Amino acid sequence: VANDTSAQTVTRDACDASTPPTNGAKGDCTNALAAGASCQPTCNTGYTVTGPSTCGFKGVLSATATCAANPTVVSRKVASATTIEITYSANVTASNIANGLSQFQVTIAGGSAALPTAASISGAVLTLTVGTMTASATNNAVTVKYTKSTTANQFLATSQGGVVASDSSAQTVNRDACDAST
Repeated sequence: VANDTSAQTVTRDACDASTPPTNGAKGDCTNALAAGASCQPTCNTGYTVTGPSTCGFKGVLSATATCAANPTVVSRKVASATTIEITYSANVTASNIANGLSQFQVTIAGGSAALPTAASISGAVLTLTVGTMTASATNNAVTVKYTKSTTANQFLATSQGGVVASDSSAQTVNRDACDAST
Protein backbone atom coordinates (compact mmCIF):
# COMPACT_ATOMS: atom_id res chain seq x y z
CA VAL A 1 0.00 0.00 0.00
CA ALA A 2 1.41 3.37 -1.02
CA ASN A 3 1.88 6.08 1.56
CA ASP A 4 -0.43 9.08 1.03
CA THR A 5 1.60 12.25 1.62
CA SER A 6 -1.10 14.87 0.95
CA ALA A 7 -4.32 15.66 2.77
CA GLN A 8 -7.43 14.45 1.04
CA THR A 9 -10.69 16.39 0.93
CA VAL A 10 -13.88 14.56 1.78
CA THR A 11 -17.09 16.14 0.59
CA ARG A 12 -20.57 15.55 1.88
CA ASP A 13 -23.73 15.96 -0.13
CA ALA A 14 -25.89 19.05 0.32
CA CYS A 15 -29.56 18.74 1.28
CA ASP A 16 -32.66 20.12 -0.33
CA ALA A 17 -34.31 22.03 2.52
CA SER A 18 -36.45 24.26 0.28
CA THR A 19 -39.76 22.50 0.98
CA PRO A 20 -41.58 24.64 3.55
CA PRO A 21 -43.14 23.03 6.62
CA THR A 22 -46.93 22.69 6.65
CA ASN A 23 -48.36 26.07 7.71
CA GLY A 24 -45.09 27.82 7.01
CA ALA A 25 -42.58 29.14 4.50
CA LYS A 26 -39.02 28.09 3.64
CA GLY A 27 -37.45 31.10 5.39
CA ASP A 28 -33.69 31.07 4.71
CA CYS A 29 -33.65 27.39 3.72
CA THR A 30 -32.45 26.53 0.20
CA ASN A 31 -32.27 23.55 -2.13
CA ALA A 32 -28.50 23.36 -1.52
CA LEU A 33 -28.08 23.45 2.26
CA ALA A 34 -24.50 22.48 3.07
CA ALA A 35 -23.87 19.30 5.05
CA GLY A 36 -23.76 20.10 8.77
CA ALA A 37 -25.49 23.47 8.25
CA SER A 38 -28.87 24.57 9.59
CA CYS A 39 -31.50 26.91 8.24
CA GLN A 40 -34.64 28.45 9.73
CA PRO A 41 -38.06 28.12 8.13
CA THR A 42 -40.80 30.53 9.23
CA CYS A 43 -44.40 29.84 10.24
CA ASN A 44 -47.70 31.42 9.34
CA THR A 45 -49.54 33.56 11.89
CA GLY A 46 -50.95 31.31 14.62
CA TYR A 47 -48.05 28.82 14.46
CA THR A 48 -44.62 28.59 16.12
CA VAL A 49 -41.53 27.07 14.49
CA THR A 50 -40.18 24.13 16.51
CA GLY A 51 -36.51 24.47 15.58
CA PRO A 52 -34.14 24.57 12.63
CA SER A 53 -33.79 22.19 9.70
CA THR A 54 -30.31 20.63 9.64
CA CYS A 55 -28.46 18.83 6.84
CA GLY A 56 -26.93 15.52 7.91
CA PHE A 57 -24.85 13.02 5.96
CA LYS A 58 -25.50 11.82 2.41
CA GLY A 59 -27.77 14.76 1.57
CA VAL A 60 -30.46 13.80 4.08
CA LEU A 61 -31.97 16.25 6.54
CA SER A 62 -31.19 15.08 10.08
CA ALA A 63 -33.70 17.50 11.63
CA THR A 64 -36.73 19.07 10.02
CA ALA A 65 -38.45 22.09 11.51
CA THR A 66 -42.23 22.00 11.87
CA CYS A 67 -44.88 24.61 12.57
CA ALA A 68 -46.89 23.84 15.71
CA ALA A 69 -50.34 25.39 16.13
CA ASN A 70 -50.57 27.97 18.89
CA PRO A 71 -53.33 27.07 21.33
CA THR A 72 -56.19 29.52 21.67
CA VAL A 73 -58.61 30.17 24.51
CA VAL A 74 -61.85 28.19 24.25
CA SER A 75 -63.42 29.52 27.45
CA ARG A 76 -62.76 31.48 30.63
CA LYS A 77 -65.00 30.89 33.63
CA VAL A 78 -65.27 31.43 37.35
CA ALA A 79 -65.12 27.87 38.71
CA SER A 80 -65.51 28.67 42.43
CA ALA A 81 -65.30 31.58 44.85
CA THR A 82 -61.49 31.49 44.54
CA THR A 83 -60.68 29.91 41.15
CA ILE A 84 -60.80 30.85 37.48
CA GLU A 85 -60.51 28.14 34.81
CA ILE A 86 -59.16 28.95 31.36
CA THR A 87 -59.61 26.19 28.79
CA TYR A 88 -57.39 26.10 25.69
CA SER A 89 -57.81 24.42 22.30
CA ALA A 90 -54.94 22.01 23.10
CA ASN A 91 -53.14 20.66 26.15
CA VAL A 92 -50.77 23.26 27.58
CA THR A 93 -47.75 23.03 29.81
CA ALA A 94 -45.50 25.34 31.81
CA SER A 95 -43.36 23.36 34.26
CA ASN A 96 -42.42 26.49 36.21
CA ILE A 97 -45.82 28.23 36.17
CA ALA A 98 -45.59 28.87 39.94
CA ASN A 99 -42.80 31.37 39.23
CA GLY A 100 -44.69 32.83 36.28
CA LEU A 101 -47.79 34.12 38.06
CA SER A 102 -46.85 37.71 37.13
CA GLN A 103 -47.98 36.90 33.57
CA PHE A 104 -51.60 37.07 34.76
CA GLN A 105 -53.48 40.15 35.93
CA VAL A 106 -56.89 39.49 37.47
CA THR A 107 -59.39 42.26 38.13
CA ILE A 108 -62.46 41.59 40.27
CA ALA A 109 -65.45 43.96 40.34
CA GLY A 110 -63.49 46.84 38.82
CA GLY A 111 -60.84 46.78 41.55
CA SER A 112 -57.10 46.97 41.06
CA ALA A 113 -55.43 44.31 38.97
CA ALA A 114 -53.88 41.59 41.15
CA LEU A 115 -51.77 38.53 40.56
CA PRO A 116 -53.16 35.06 41.20
CA THR A 117 -51.79 33.34 44.30
CA ALA A 118 -51.34 29.97 42.58
CA ALA A 119 -51.82 28.22 39.24
CA SER A 120 -52.10 24.64 38.07
CA ILE A 121 -52.48 22.96 34.70
CA SER A 122 -54.39 19.80 33.88
CA GLY A 123 -54.42 19.00 30.18
CA ALA A 124 -56.02 21.93 28.37
CA VAL A 125 -57.25 23.64 31.56
CA LEU A 126 -55.31 26.28 33.49
CA THR A 127 -56.70 27.00 36.97
CA LEU A 128 -55.79 30.29 38.62
CA THR A 129 -56.33 30.74 42.36
CA VAL A 130 -57.33 34.29 43.27
CA GLY A 131 -58.75 36.27 46.16
CA THR A 132 -62.39 35.61 46.96
CA MET A 133 -64.76 36.79 44.25
CA THR A 134 -67.71 38.16 46.18
CA ALA A 135 -71.29 38.45 45.04
CA SER A 136 -70.53 42.07 44.15
CA ALA A 137 -68.48 40.76 41.24
CA THR A 138 -71.63 40.23 39.22
CA ASN A 139 -72.39 40.88 35.57
CA ASN A 140 -69.10 39.38 34.39
CA ALA A 141 -67.04 41.84 36.41
CA VAL A 142 -64.03 39.50 36.46
CA THR A 143 -61.29 39.93 33.85
CA VAL A 144 -57.94 38.26 33.20
CA LYS A 145 -55.06 39.49 31.06
CA TYR A 146 -52.21 37.15 30.08
CA THR A 147 -48.88 38.68 29.04
CA LYS A 148 -46.47 35.92 27.97
CA SER A 149 -43.23 35.71 29.92
CA THR A 150 -39.94 35.50 28.07
CA THR A 151 -38.69 32.89 30.55
CA ALA A 152 -38.84 29.32 29.26
CA ASN A 153 -41.04 26.92 31.27
CA GLN A 154 -43.04 29.82 32.73
CA PHE A 155 -45.09 30.72 29.64
CA LEU A 156 -47.88 28.50 28.34
CA ALA A 157 -47.08 26.24 25.39
CA THR A 158 -47.91 22.84 23.95
CA SER A 159 -45.52 19.91 24.11
CA GLN A 160 -45.19 20.27 20.31
CA GLY A 161 -43.93 23.85 20.69
CA GLY A 162 -47.03 25.95 20.03
CA VAL A 163 -47.09 29.05 22.24
CA VAL A 164 -50.11 30.78 23.81
CA ALA A 165 -50.14 34.40 22.64
CA SER A 166 -50.48 37.33 25.01
CA ASP A 167 -53.92 38.91 25.36
CA SER A 168 -54.11 42.35 23.75
CA SER A 169 -56.43 43.52 26.55
CA ALA A 170 -58.15 42.21 29.67
CA GLN A 171 -60.60 39.43 28.79
CA THR A 172 -63.96 38.86 30.47
CA VAL A 173 -64.32 35.74 32.59
CA ASN A 174 -67.79 34.20 32.39
CA ARG A 175 -69.75 33.48 35.54
CA ASP A 176 -72.57 31.00 35.89
CA ALA A 177 -75.87 32.67 36.71
CA CYS A 178 -77.56 31.58 39.94
CA ASP A 179 -81.24 30.73 39.99
CA ALA A 180 -82.46 32.13 43.30
CA SER A 181 -86.14 31.58 42.48
CA THR A 182 -86.33 28.14 44.11
